[in-house]
Amino acid sequence: MRLCLYLPAFLKTAAQMVRTRPPNDPAAVNARYFLTKVTAEHILTVAMAADAASAVMALTRFLDTEQYDVSQLPMECQKCASLLTMLFMDEACVQHGLTEHVCRLLESAQISVFCNSVCSVGGNADEFKVALARSLGRFKAFTQLALITMMAEFLHGVQRFQLGSSP
Repeated sequence: MRLCLYLPAFLKTAAQMVRTRPPNDPAAVNARYFLTKVTAEHILTVAMAADAASAVMALTRFLDTEQYDVSQLPMECQKCASLLTMLFMDEACVQHGLTEHVCRLLESAQISVFCNSVCSVGGNADEFKVALARSLGRFKAFTQLALITMMAEFLHGVQRFQLGSSP
């Protein structure tokens, strides 16, 4: 989550580590690897994972008590299902949460310079569209699996909720 919030700072810090530490220092090696491998798709996927975790957290908190109200379980599952559906199936994540923040960051290139190399993430609209589509595909699949799992694990023998409908 912090990577998404502070992406420019992470990139600059990693570049500074590469520039100032000995080349074989483990921190410098890992920072160089990060800078040479990070892509817009990676950052978008991390942002969507954080948004998905946030969406599921309310249900987790509801269930994480000694005696939760079983009669409220279908409604809590429905709220979680609706939020996941809105974020990923309806692609609203690009307008909400960390994914929105990362989308705005990636509109312009995030650049870091280190040891005669340049790390650039974002700034290319065509690459961004492909990265966004690939990341959304992952979280659409995640959402389908999460909804099926909620029905199987929590709502067996209880009135089923409608996938993607409002509570």
